[in-house]
Amino acid sequence: MSRPVLTVIQSTHASLAGLESVGLLERHRQLLQAYAREFEVHVYSSDAADYSSVLGLRHHSGPGGPRRFFLRHLFFYLWLIGQAPGMRGVIKVFGSNIPTLCLVRALSRCPMMVTYQWDYARQTRMNEGRRWKGRLAPFLERMALRPADLVLVTTVWLEERVRLLYKKETVLLPNWVDLERIDEVARAWDREDDLIVFAGRLHWSKGVDRLLESFVGVLWHRPRARLVICGEGEERRDLEARRDALGLAAVEFLGKIPQAEVLAWMCRASVVVLPTLTMEGHAKSLIEAMACRAACVVSNVPGNSELIRTGEDGVLVSPGDVEAMAEAIRSLLADPSRCRRMGVEAGRAAAGFGFAAVVPREMAVLKSLLTGSPRSRSRG
Repeated sequence: MSRPVLTVIQSTHASLAGLESVGLLERHRQLLQAYAREFEVHVYSSDAADYSSVLGLRHHSGPGGPRRFFLRHLFFYLWLIGQAPGMRGVIKVFGSNIPTLCLVRALSRCPMMVTYQWDYARQTRMNEGRRWKGRLAPFLERMALRPADLVLVTTVWLEERVRLLYKKETVLLPNWVDLERIDEVARAWDREDDLIVFAGRLHWSKGVDRLLESFVGVLWHRPRARLVICGEGEERRDLEARRDALGLAAVEFLGKIPQAEVLAWMCRASVVVLPTLTMEGHAKSLIEAMACRAACVVSNVPGNSELIRTGEDGVLVSPGDVEAMAEAIRSLLADPSRCRRMGVEAGRAAAGFGFAAVVPREMAVLKSLLTGSPRSRSRG
């Protein structure tokens, strides 16, 4: 008996090369391989290179074309229209910025689920201001979600936005983490006193500049503290210059490192900080930190506030509040038993986000789209 077909479309901001560049391709491959146990999987992306052998399944590489940002995206959007008549089964789209999905849906005649794991339109407007990309983002998001039979969201606040703004049916499934891998890493490392870790993209919206300022206040009370920053991004040079200007010799930028190393740093950390200034979807790095049983200090923004119960498994602080962040970090470092207790509670909370708990539920939803059977909303 032949397996059902799952057609996966990667948006331009979720290209395979992009995932590879930030060390997330292996994680994505793990998900696709899980799909492949139940479905015949075909992946379409804007990548000119063929990733079939890397993924272990059929990859339909994109059209290539001009290197200029706008034209490269346009070529991909039009190429998907040409590919649509050959698509089969159920379509899952990673990302919410492909404006030609209406035509893909019509030409393929396949049911479609689009992921909405972060507020693409609003965050892009914040990043780009009144420039053309910021102006275009709401249109791209609206056109990407319009043909969806179902929108996969990862948090309640994203679910409410999709239902109110776009009137679409949703399924709520959290992001997942590899708990078995994290447990393996945790067994190899001991917790280090006074170690603080940040893991994520070095982008202005992540608030790393505020973290550096907060660390100045931490050092006044904890002179042996050190801060390790894992991740790469366009702000790295400016952030390193800010570190040097503040005289923070105890701050180390590691850049892009393998995911196993990021997890190792989280397992060693007394405190993991996520000082986001704007919003999160369902931050994988925060869930991983919780699964690593680190006490977490995070900004009280959408996404984070659905994960952290302040005072129980972490501490929520106002976004951008340097003094509050410094005080939260200092108080945890000064009370190791409280720090450990919060870490244990965080680990318990993260147990519901394991790969084995989340991914089978998603595959059941995808199969229900193929059969057209009623779908009850899932919650994480």
